[in-house]
Amino acid sequence: MFFIKFFNYMMFKIILYLIFFIFFQNLLHAQKEIDILYTSNTNGALENCRCPNKALGSLEKRKHFIDQWYKNKPGTLFLDSGDFLSAKRNELKDSIAFKIYEMLPYDAIGIGDQEFYNGISFITNLIDNSKLPFISLNISSPKFKNVKDYIIVNKENINFGIISIIDPEIFKFYPKRIRENIEVFEFAERLNEKINLIKDQVNIIILLSHLGIEKDRQIAKKYNEIDVIVGGHSQSFIEKPEKVNNSIIVHSGKDGYNVGHLKIKINKKNEIHKFNGKLIPMTLDMKSDSTVLMMIENYHLLNQKKAVDIND
Repeated sequence: MFFIKFFNYMMFKIILYLIFFIFFQNLLHAQKEIDILYTSNTNGALENCRCPNKALGSLEKRKHFIDQWYKNKPGTLFLDSGDFLSAKRNELKDSIAFKIYEMLPYDAIGIGDQEFYNGISFITNLIDNSKLPFISLNISSPKFKNVKDYIIVNKENINFGIISIIDPEIFKFYPKRIRENIEVFEFAERLNEKINLIKDQVNIIILLSHLGIEKDRQIAKKYNEIDVIVGGHSQSFIEKPEKVNNSIIVHSGKDGYNVGHLKIKINKKNEIHKFNGKLIPMTLDMKSDSTVLMMIENYHLLNQKKAVDIND
C-alpha cells in the first residue's frame, strides 16, 4: 500500500513538473525580443564640433559603439532614415562620412534631401558604387543602380519589411541646379500598394520616413499596418518612443549625437505587444574608433594644406 501511494505521489510530481516545463517553454517561445538601433540626420558630422555646450561626439564614437554592441547582440536591426551627408557642399568631408557609413552594419538606409547637396553626380556615384542597403520608394530621378523600393530583413526568425519615403515638397527651396534634376512623386498610392504587396511576406512593417515628425504622426494615423516609423528630416529629439495609432514613432535628433535604441517584444502571433526605448548619447568619454580618427585627422591635414595653398 505504501509503495502504491509513493508511486502515485511521484507520478503526480512528474506530471506537475512536465506541465510547468511545457508552460514555461511555451512562454519562452511565445515572446521574442528584438533590438532595433536607429540613426538619422547625421548631417555629415564626423566628430564633436568643439562647439560650446555640445559635449557629444558623432561618427567617431558611433563606429566603436556599434562594434561593441554587435559583439553582444548580433541579431540587432540597424536603420537610418537619411540626411547622413551635410548641406554645405563639402565633397571631401561628405565622402569621408559616406565611407564611415560603409564601415557600419546597416540593414537599411533611407535617402534624405541633403544627400543631393553636392550635386546629382556626386551622390549617384557614391551610391552606385556602394554595397550599402539604400531604399527609396518615391525618388524616381536620378536613377540609382543599387536603390530598391523596399527590403525584407530577417532577424531572429522575424521578417521585417522596410520601406522608405521622402517628402515630395522637400526640394522646393533647393538651388535650381538640384531642383531641376530630381523627381519625387507623391507616395500615398504607392505606399499603399507596397504595404499590400509585402504584408503577407513579413511580420513587422517599418517605415523609414524623411518627412519630419508632424507628418510622421499623420502617416501613423492613416496607415494602420505600419508598426514602426523611424523618422528624420526635422532633426527632432524624441528621447523615448511615442505611440500614435498602431505605430511606434522614433527620432534620434541631429548631428550624430545619439544612437536610438528601440526594444520590441513580439508575441506568438508575431505582433509587437510591448516596447521601450531611449536615445544613447555619444558622450566624449566613450571610446573613439581608431580608423575613423585617422580618417578625420587626414581630412583636417588636407584642409590645412588647402588653406596654405590658397594663402600662398
